[in-house]
Amino acid sequence: MSHEGGVSAPQAPRIRSGNGSGNGAGEVRSVVAERRRSRSPLEAVGAALGSLRLSVAIVFLMAVVTFCGTLAQEHTALLDVQLRYFESWWILEPIGRIVLPLPGGLTLMIALAINLAVGGMLRLKRTWSRVGVLITHLGVAMLLLAGAVRYAFAEEGMVLLYEGESTTSFTSYHDWEIVVEEPDAEPARQWVVPYEQFDHASEGGTATFRHPELPFALEVSHWMRNSAPQRKGPMTTVEVPVVRGLFLRQLDPHPKNAESNLAGCYVTVRDGDRQLATEILWGGHEGRSLRPAPATVDVAGRRFGLLLRKKLTPLPFELRLEDFTVEFFPRTRKPRTYESRVSILDGDSVMTQRIRMNEPLRREGVVVYQSTWGPPNAAPGQPLYSGLQTVRNNHADAWPIWACAVIAIGMALHFGMKFHRFMTRSSGR
Repeated sequence: MSHEGGVSAPQAPRIRSGNGSGNGAGEVRSVVAERRRSRSPLEAVGAALGSLRLSVAIVFLMAVVTFCGTLAQEHTALLDVQLRYFESWWILEPIGRIVLPLPGGLTLMIALAINLAVGGMLRLKRTWSRVGVLITHLGVAMLLLAGAVRYAFAEEGMVLLYEGESTTSFTSYHDWEIVVEEPDAEPARQWVVPYEQFDHASEGGTATFRHPELPFALEVSHWMRNSAPQRKGPMTTVEVPVVRGLFLRQLDPHPKNAESNLAGCYVTVRDGDRQLATEILWGGHEGRSLRPAPATVDVAGRRFGLLLRKKLTPLPFELRLEDFTVEFFPRTRKPRTYESRVSILDGDSVMTQRIRMNEPLRREGVVVYQSTWGPPNAAPGQPLYSGLQTVRNNHADAWPIWACAVIAIGMALHFGMKFHRFMTRSSGR
């Protein structure tokens, strides 16, 4: 409408609706749909693998698996939880009467690595404004790769030493091995049967070990993950062999601490079809030595020792405990702090270092942490041993440190560039 003798009043712009040519949102959607239709199958797969929705789904499932694994630690040993939830492909999680299938930690970590590589590095626009984001993603990929290398190649265990004792190896937490030793030979000789060769010798199964240098074959049976030797009474009925009045009683695995399981088995020494001897091998130590006692057999005029022990992994140096100190809270036996002073003997060189909580020893791809001490019920003045957790990871020991440095550089560069642009725009205004 116009007024006589004046100008016409301004009119509000019209907003069109529907799918007409003036609908900007509709045009954008049509362009996006057209691009999706024009993708090749390979591009569509790449877009799905690198999508942000997949990232959110993976992180959500990781939280669910972590929550379930944390609850399971209340009634399950840590090792079993680790194997079931975090080192598996799939999980069948019971929730009431429903069994919920979930991807395991191994599946989720691989999926996250693929999503990060495709979406965070391959499909990311390579411009100077995004160089910090690209470096940060590269650091996270390095961190994931370091975890994969550690999972595949790292060896972890424990060293238990009294003051003045030394060792050139550390003991596995969970893996066992059978050792055949000939102490009277010059030099003394050993033959090692790894755990993988006899772990199936349970519930009636057997495993046989032969070596051309041994005058007998070793047959392993009645393998028990946790056991204890027991004397057979006159009213006791057992389904396993009795050796010199003793038999091996199977125990339930430790519900909380799988490292406390003491494995056991029966070994039969055979010469062809002839049975020469049957012995009980048990992984428990005797007294102060912290070493299982060997069983001995005489074959063909030669004396052999048979021993079941935790798997030993060699160290690249000799470690000797010089001094161990522990401080307790007043009027209690609860330790406030404890530390070990050790000597590292490597050829002709000797180096002394203290190992405290959060202050490990790092040398030649080996990390030694102060972990525990014992005996836990030791009386005042009784000698104590130091427990040192040991990890050998020659392949990727320093990778996590380098990855964190790369992530820090990428984030500093990205936020620094953002801050510079903000300050530039602010000064311009």
